Amino acid sequence: MAGDSTQDKTHKPTPKKLADAKKNGEVPRSDELSKTISLLAGFTLLWIGFAGILRGIIYMLTEALSYHPGKELTPETLLGLVGEFLYAAFSPLFPIAIALAVIMYLSETLMGGQIFRLKNAAPKLSNLDIVKGFGEMVSASNAMTLLKSILKLCLVLSVLSVAFGDTVDHFVGLMGLPYHIALGELGRTVIVLLLAYSASLIVITAIDVGFQQKQFMKQMMMTTQDIREEFKQMEGDPMIKGRIRETANRNAQSSSLEAVPAADAVLVNPEHYAVAIRYDKSKDPVPRVLSIGGDHLAFRIRQIATAHEIPVLPVPPLARAIYFNCQPGGFIPKDLFEPVATVLSYLNHLDDPLSFKIDESFLGDLNVPRELSDPE
Repeated sequence: MAGDSTQDKTHKPTPKKLADAKKNGEVPRSDELSKTISLLAGFTLLWIGFAGILRGIIYMLTEALSYHPGKELTPETLLGLVGEFLYAAFSPLFPIAIALAVIMYLSETLMGGQIFRLKNAAPKLSNLDIVKGFGEMVSASNAMTLLKSILKLCLVLSVLSVAFGDTVDHFVGLMGLPYHIALGELGRTVIVLLLAYSASLIVITAIDVGFQQKQFMKQMMMTTQDIREEFKQMEGDPMIKGRIRETANRNAQSSSLEAVPAADAVLVNPEHYAVAIRYDKSKDPVPRVLSIGGDHLAFRIRQIATAHEIPVLPVPPLARAIYFNCQPGGFIPKDLFEPVATVLSYLNHLDDPLSFKIDESFLGDLNVPRELSDPE
């Protein structure tokens, strides 16, 4: 529709629209989610492994400050000592770093999954559009970024004010303790403060996740014309059309066969076509077609009719006329009232409807219009 605009996007995105967007790398993302998870995980891992890290640092300091009179210091031995000190201090950090790298990678996939497309990494000339760039500067997304920065600053100041108010005396008391004890207490206190700050970011993260999800769905909204175009594309796909046709045929055949047991009679060609009809005076003004089928479906209709002791009459002209001119659930057309009434009246006058006898004379009396029984 020519008048459609972004304001006219009042329809929720279809599953196909969302799937296509994901293929193109367009998914909701929250930087705050991955950052908060990474900070919490990193500081938690530091807390867990702090004892090993502290032992390494104390060993390095002890060895570095110790005097070894029998040990000659040469460039080679000095280099060896430096390597030994660094390994003792930082080897406990290796498993923490690996675990943190895995957590950071997984945190990126929590919203929208892991998607990497080379075309998204390619430079875009549209990014050089000054007017578009100015519009993005004053967008809701940038306003949200500014709000998050302000909230973070407030959180940092709040955490620091509370923390230092309670820990200044504790820090002063550490000055009279042995260095290895003071170092351990200092490290634990700092990690606890960082954990508290990271935990406080959960509130900002929750707000940002909801905002990003809402913004994404807003961008994905569709106009009426978008939905029509998508439907046309799907209709034009041979696989989609075949699948729709197959499903419709299967559903129609299933419901058609389920109606056969309620029929008064089944008229057959006798092999290629079969139609089940019923006339209920209390419900229908004229006879109704319950089921229609050709070849295999006609065979199934005959099978069901026989199993339920429903008369299966070989009346080829009338069976073909109904098959070519009627739909399941529809009424018998006006031009076929008389021949159908003749068949049903004949069955009603029999003591046993299954004892019917159809001969050439009976078929001739039906007077089925030839243009209906042989449409070709």
